Amino acid sequence: MNELDSLVTSAQALFAQSTTPADLENAKAQFLGKSGSITELMKGMAALSVEEKKSRGAAINVAKQAIEAALTARRQALADAELETQLKAEALDA
Repeated sequence: MNELDSLVTSAQALFAQSTTPADLENAKAQFLGKSGSITELMKGMAALSVEEKKSRGAAINVAKQAIEAALTARRQALADAELETQLKAEALDA
């Protein structure tokens, strides 16, 4: 497993552990924020040759997309859980 795969796996695990939208946004910042892991990798590309930039940039973008997909899925799961909780509460009130 390479560095990018490890980042994606770590992000997925951290997102899965997030129980509130705020927790999830904090987890997101660790990977996609101003000083997040992916952002730092992108900044480091300036020192690479043109050929290295192409391959490394593509790999970083794949990892970034995987992290964003995991983030979106978890956001939806949290929203669904919140909606379900509201519906149950309303059903009990009726």
